[in-house]
Amino acid sequence: MIIDFINQYFLLNKTIIKYLSNRNLGVGFDQLLLVEIHNNHHFDFFYRIFNANGSEVENCGNGARCLAKFLFDKRLTNKTIIHVETYGGHLILYININNNNLISVNFGKPLIKGFKKIKTPISQFKLIDLFIVSIGNPHAVLIVSNINTIPINILGNFIENNLFITEKLNVGFMQIISPSLIKLRVFERGVGGETMACGTGACAAVSFGIKLGYLNRNKSIKVILPGGNLKINWLGGLYNSLYMSGYVKKVFDGSIEVFN
Repeated sequence: MIIDFINQYFLLNKTIIKYLSNRNLGVGFDQLLLVEIHNNHHFDFFYRIFNANGSEVENCGNGARCLAKFLFDKRLTNKTIIHVETYGGHLILYININNNNLISVNFGKPLIKGFKKIKTPISQFKLIDLFIVSIGNPHAVLIVSNINTIPINILGNFIENNLFITEKLNVGFMQIISPSLIKLRVFERGVGGETMACGTGACAAVSFGIKLGYLNRNKSIKVILPGGNLKINWLGGLYNSLYMSGYVKKVFDGSIEVFN
């Protein structure tokens, strides 16, 4: 869900965000994006990201693609290359208007933090190796043999709350099908469970696979998520930028009365 804070403004707090995120009483969303004019002329826009529980986060990959379409459709910009900033850093959005709204995002270089071992109370996952990486927001990635049999919410919740004291993580479960194809499911922090898709989670998983040589660094990697597919490119070496591409479809516009 995206709110235009360029042409309107109201006080926003956790109570309002939780109300808006409620799929029965409000609108319903995994993340809320607020787009504003940036006061630095090197950027076109600044946007903030809130989870459904009201917590503010640094980045949202699929949200970045949705934002690009929103800005273009609402004529808030006529650019097809848009520079935006979040609390997670600088993103470059590319809109291909001649290809059914294919939108790509340059996330810059992933920050790879290495491996972390963790013991869990789940019998088939007593001791697991997690790959820790930041795509502007923190992710832990675990390779699994069958993505359909993983207790995503139980294991994801345990890892999110027990791996680090100071920081909660998004948790990705990756099944490698071939050097250019993976399946992925993601438990997202602040949402409280699995989501249908996670763009930065896809980037984190692919960076893990390429770093360890499981995936081909010279080709686009197709990522199959429950909610759709993404293409991730990390071409030319580990010090290059990582790109995510996918299609965006508008669901609806609307207005809602908000009480402070």
